[in-house]
Amino acid sequence: TGKVAESYLQKHGASGDILKDPSWTKNHADVVAAAVLDWAVDNGANTFCHWFQPMASSGVRHGQTGQVQNMMMKFDRDTNEVAFDFKGKDLIKGETDGSSYPNGGLRGTHCAGGYLAIDTSSPIFLR
Repeated sequence: TGKVAESYLQKHGASGDILKDPSWTKNHADVVAAAVLDWAVDNGANTFCHWFQPMASSGVRHGQTGQVQNMMMKFDRDTNEVAFDFKGKDLIKGETDGSSYPNGGLRGTHCAGGYLAIDTSSPIFLR
């Protein structure tokens, strides 16, 4: 929330108030993603990252983080053009917690079952 979010959300017919209710991930994800894309592009970004702390048997592994980075673009095979593309499903998409068990042991990635979800209370930032 804030003035920056408000101005970008208004361009897409929404108010910053929608961010105060965590259900925006179900009801307004595409609008929020469009605003985030505009803000990111205006600030020179073309990649987004889901950044997370893997869990351990004692809780969070302090100081260790994981990242999944993706481009906010798509390639149009018909026109051979690259265009920005960032939808609500991209913003709220959960990621698997890799190939490790909470106790630190390894398993095949296809068996990994710990999924992450967006924390709507965490601010989005540029780096």
